[in-house]
Amino acid sequence: NSTALKVSNSPPNQTSLSLPFNGNNTVFNRTINFIWINGSDADNDTLYYNLLVNTSVGGYLINITDTLANNYVSTSELSVDTVYYWFVCVKDENLYGQCSAIFNFTIASQVSLQLIADNTTFGVDIAPNTEDNTTDDVPSPLKIQNDGNVLTNVNISLADLGLWTSPGYQAPTNKFQYKINNNTGEAGAFNWSGSQTTFAAIPVSNGTALALLNYSEAIDSARIDINISVPSDEPAGFKSSSILFTGWIGE
Repeated sequence: NSTALKVSNSPPNQTSLSLPFNGNNTVFNRTINFIWINGSDADNDTLYYNLLVNTSVGGYLINITDTLANNYVSTSELSVDTVYYWFVCVKDENLYGQCSAIFNFTIASQVSLQLIADNTTFGVDIAPNTEDNTTDDVPSPLKIQNDGNVLTNVNISLADLGLWTSPGYQAPTNKFQYKINNNTGEAGAFNWSGSQTTFAAIPVSNGTALALLNYSEAIDSARIDINISVPSDEPAGFKSSSILFTGWIGE
């Protein structure tokens, strides 16, 4: 007599997805942490996961195989305003189980600007025919920072008639100017050739001042230098003006 021993292997149970949750259209971070639930297996085998991410265009943008972890952080940024689909398959040493359900999410584009230095004061002893600017940090320049998740163009305009009351010197005038420059330690934060990097009159209506301001934390800000020239016939007194910055998607 002989006895046959049959060794069987059960496929792993289906895993389920956690984050980003299905239908999420308010994701803003362009580097995604994909998280799923640990699978289970009747044979207590070691389980391996296969993460797959694509768009409706087809082709897998992310294809991570045989990972033991139950999460994966994308190593490159994903695009904004694009629907992504993702799912996870699980296997043991020999068999794949049923793949998870398919989830979708969208990274929403976000334009968000902050004036991290929002005023400058030239003092009270500036005489007619005197010129001063912020390039030497005395007084200090304005500074703007991109807190969004897209490359952002920034328009500049005046919210009033400008700084001077003398006839002929209301805005726009070369006696009230601005230019864009690198913030300390953040060279390369914007497109230099597309930005206003030499002094020019601050416009009354929107004009593009800053092109493609970066959103990466290490290089996401720029300085706005201000130059004033007091007209010869400007009356004495306190002078002030407000500048408006408007951002729009540049990518």
